[in-house]
Amino acid sequence: MDQTFTFRQITDEQELETFMKLRREIYMDSPKFSTLLQYPVDIDRYDLHSLPFGLFCNGEPAGFIRGILPTE
Repeated sequence: MDQTFTFRQITDEQELETFMKLRREIYMDSPKFSTLLQYPVDIDRYDLHSLPFGLFCNGEPAGFIRGILPTE
């Protein structure tokens, strides 16, 4: 089966929420981030000034990265 991968900036609010939930699920596997269990999504202070990018496999979320912009 062929897989199609797409990497692009996330601009849709609902899509961004999906990726934030995915990021939380990944972090939950680490004891260091176990405090995230009380929140439905993972958002931190850097998200307020970053550009989110998503990796899609056959149109489904597969990975997430953000470019953090300078605050000054």
